Amino acid sequence: MLSRWFSDRIVSVREKVGVLDLPAPTDAAEQQSDRWLCWILNNDETPFVDVVVTLMHATRCDYSEAYAETWEAHMFGKAVCHIADREECLGVAAAMNEIGVQTEVVREWE
Repeated sequence: MLSRWFSDRIVSVREKVGVLDLPAPTDAAEQQSDRWLCWILNNDETPFVDVVVTLMHATRCDYSEAYAETWEAHMFGKAVCHIADREECLGVAAAMNEIGVQTEVVREWE
């Protein structure tokens, strides 16, 4: 029963957010020279499971990572949910904003 409910949530989020066309991963040295962070901010309106499912979809991470990032934002007020180039972080931020989660995209180490 839970897996059916979870599957329905994934379909619902995909309908809301759409298909994300993320660029292919680049060379590690190139990534480190221009890395950006996407932060998610806690709110009391967006259901926890919607945040987890959207993170999985937007960042291509597994359930445990998405859950940990969601939990961190819930407990501490904000959490880094993605590290990549600016364009990719803005894409993740847009997906999270679609479900009502505020985001911040900043350059790493600023």
